[in-house]
Amino acid sequence: EYLYRDQAATPAQPAELALSAEMLADLLPALLEELNWVTLVADREATLAVIERIEAHAPDTAAGLRALVESFQMGRIRGLLKETGKDDS
Repeated sequence: EYLYRDQAATPAQPAELALSAEMLADLLPALLEELNWVTLVADREATLAVIERIEAHAPDTAAGLRALVESFQMGRIRGLLKETGKDDS
């Protein structure tokens, strides 16, 4: 028998909750295009490298993105990119 922790009791990370498609849309076009590419190929290390460059321009956005990458939610980033209309897939 397995006991599972109640998932509803686990608090969500604040940066993760604050990230929105609008925040991504405000990024420099070159950074947004690069983020789109590295998340499309699901390259975690390259994604974190792009996030480091994003941090200089948008620290809150970078924090939200980093939280998603570290919790293996690359699909959520892809979804936000689609909402911005900048997704090329």
